[in-house]
Amino acid sequence: MVTDQDTSRVWITTREVAVWLDVHPNTVKRLPPSELPYLKVTSRGDRRYLLDDVEAYIQRNMVRG
Repeated sequence: MVTDQDTSRVWITTREVAVWLDVHPNTVKRLPPSELPYLKVTSRGDRRYLLDDVEAYIQRNMVRG
């Protein structure tokens, strides 16, 4: 987890997102950026996600009965 000191934004890795969602990291990578935006941080394609975006994704997809 990395915190952007200027804006208090928290960036998390694909693996950390997978833990939050209780899925495999490859499942996270299959989500389109329109559903869960990310930042590519290396030429290898490593991704970072804003924690706020992950929380919003969870709220949008939560099923309530």
